Amino acid sequence: MDDVLIIGGGVIGLSTAWELARQGARVHLIDRREPGKEASWAGAGMIPPGDIHFENRPYREMSRQSALLWPDVSAELFQATGLDNEYRRCGAVILAEPDVAPEVFQSEMARWTQQGVTATPLDADDCSRLEPALRPASALAYALPMIYFALSLWRGRMAGDNPWRATGLEWTTASPPPRENFAQAPVVDSAPYNYHPAHAEPTEREDERDRDDQDDRPEDPA
Repeated sequence: MDDVLIIGGGVIGLSTAWELARQGARVHLIDRREPGKEASWAGAGMIPPGDIHFENRPYREMSRQSALLWPDVSAELFQATGLDNEYRRCGAVILAEPDVAPEVFQSEMARWTQQGVTATPLDADDCSRLEPALRPASALAYALPMIYFALSLWRGRMAGDNPWRATGLEWTTASPPPRENFAQAPVVDSAPYNYHPAHAEPTEREDERDRDDQDDRPEDPA
């Protein structure tokens, strides 16, 4: 008989099951789909070092302590599985809003420091060094979207209501949507994130687009 039943095979469920098993518990984990293919698969997976705006101090401390555990957890998982879980300590850049007094940012930096998080003021040169893609605003950055918009109107293909063949409810309505979004009550017949259900047959227009894409590919010299 199992000691623990965990429902949900995402990051939280799998991590909990792994830790309990390491401590000798007999764990049974169940999920309606393949583990790690629901919210954990779609989420960004950022781990903040703490929180200075949440007033619950015990929660803030628990969040900070949790973030400190992740480097060791990541290394242990890699040693046990040989798989890189892509944990990286990259830091974050918080842009100062021009209408906020400097004293506010100094206070926030002090609160981060109190939680053991290194906070460093940055100038424009520092930001460019940390993120080389940052550049001063250029007129070309505004012109390119308008150029591509004009080209799409002139030579672009009709995309249809659902060009990605997605199965979410937002893609079952027409474009533009009618009043109240749906002409009739939608029917949900597939699981979330099920982007390739068996019943999602390509339309005639999609078949034509796929053939055009194949015709544009260079022939194999072999």
